[in-house]
Amino acid sequence: MTVYLSGDTHLGHDAIRGYCARPFANIEEHDEALIGERNRIVGPNDTVYDLGDVTLGGEDMARGYFLRLNGKLFVLGNHFHHDKRWLKAKRPYWTKHHGVTILPPIHTMKIDGLFIVLCHFPLAIWPRRHFGSLHLHGHSHNRYKPERGLVLDVGVDSAIEKLGAYRPFSLGEVVKFMAGRDE
Repeated sequence: MTVYLSGDTHLGHDAIRGYCARPFANIEEHDEALIGERNRIVGPNDTVYDLGDVTLGGEDMARGYFLRLNGKLFVLGNHFHHDKRWLKAKRPYWTKHHGVTILPPIHTMKIDGLFIVLCHFPLAIWPRRHFGSLHLHGHSHNRYKPERGLVLDVGVDSAIEKLGAYRPFSLGEVVKFMAGRDE
């Protein structure tokens, strides 16, 4: 089982193609490419932490997208931004194989001894920063470039630059990008 991190897919959001210079002819081609690339690397039992701005659509649109995705999906509850339209749903969401878990807007976790702080927005200070914890975020579409710190935008616009595809980062790839950075 592999852990992946992603964000800012903006499925169904036609204007994102212009805002972020995503090279797709239309939003349908965009959505198919992002879903296909994600499913190419994420297996049914892998875990994906999505840091928000999944889709601007409502409950039905979100449900349709989620049902096409592989993996166990954890989504940060970004009630302040685009996901607020579908987060208010009372019924649960599912991927192809698992339920979708909605997490708080800031989520901390420890994996293999590594302390990680997730938030849709980049933070200046985060828990255990001075002890080497990682901060992973989205929202900036790869425009926020901190001068120092163990912070990384794991959104798809960062992935296209760093990984060559609009896809999630594996936790192993995140660790490699953080190697040599100082607190």
